[in-house]
Amino acid sequence: MYDDQLWIYYNTELIAQHPISNKKLNYQEARYQEALGVSMPRFPDIDDLAKRNLAAIGEVYK
Repeated sequence: MYDDQLWIYYNTELIAQHPISNKKLNYQEARYQEALGVSMPRFPDIDDLAKRNLAAIGEVYK
């Protein structure tokens, strides 16, 4: 941890950086959308699906 950030490396390459918070669920919406796009490339509206999924997951962790 450095400067309230979590720095994630693969070998020596920085692959992600996330702010550390007290939230039970800590995500970056853009990364989630990207992962859905890879796993579901033919889905018509990945952005809407990501928003709905993250809202539902957020309700669980309230």
